[in-house]
Amino acid sequence: MRSQDLAILRFLLAILTTVYSRFDANDEPYEWLDVDKEALQVSQSVDDDEYDQSDLQETWHQLFQAGHFSEIVIRYLNQHQKQFDLFGSQPFYQVTADQYDLLVPTKKKVASGSGTVSIKQMNRLISESNNTPSLFTPKSEDEKKQNCFR
Repeated sequence: MRSQDLAILRFLLAILTTVYSRFDANDEPYEWLDVDKEALQVSQSVDDDEYDQSDLQETWHQLFQAGHFSEIVIRYLNQHQKQFDLFGSQPFYQVTADQYDLLVPTKKKVASGSGTVSIKQMNRLISESNNTPSLFTPKSEDEKKQNCFR
């Protein structure tokens, strides 16, 4: 789906922006930035007037001319691999029911049986929840509960 393509593109751009706002095309930290090379993290924040935007533009120009990204991206992904795990204790791009419940009012807690999704909610032709049935769905009530991936 195009919406999924856009979400993945934004995610990949976020990774590249993170890496190349710290390191140039030669995998060296910018002179105006204090970076821990082992942790690949900024050690000290930078004021807006301290950084040189032309350095960032030159990095992207060099990457475009090279036709590929530098090794620092692979190092960053390897180092932060656990943070991108979809099934770990903190699933990537997801929140647990406990985290959700901490952030929402008490009356909107995750319902019992959390972690389950009915088949009708996976089929995007049926836009309804258990509280508000869709009036103009192209499927009958029995068909909504059938496998939508046939």
